[in-house]
Amino acid sequence: MENEEIISEIFKILSNPTRLKILKALKEENLCQCELAEKLKENPVNISRALSAFEKLDIVNTEKKGQRIFPEIKIEKIFELLDLAEEISKEIVSSRLENYKKFLKKK
Repeated sequence: MENEEIISEIFKILSNPTRLKILKALKEENLCQCELAEKLKENPVNISRALSAFEKLDIVNTEKKGQRIFPEIKIEKIFELLDLAEEISKEIVSSRLENYKKFLKKK
């Protein structure tokens, strides 16, 4: 897989709100798959699918302890990417707000 394809796959994975919530939750604390489902009020099947998608890109590794499955972030840089996306999002919102204010002043 070429670099551009991997980058595309990363952004594709991060385009899902549930997956973003999972990463944010895992950044805060170590939770098993069932605890993630409960905390995020998501169907456990959706959590499982999301974790599988992360595993395919080697972003997450899962470890089974008894009946529970614990995801572990393998590539911590993913959090830097999320933080950067958060900053960009805030700038976009701010820019749109400024444009809207200018629009209202013209009326």
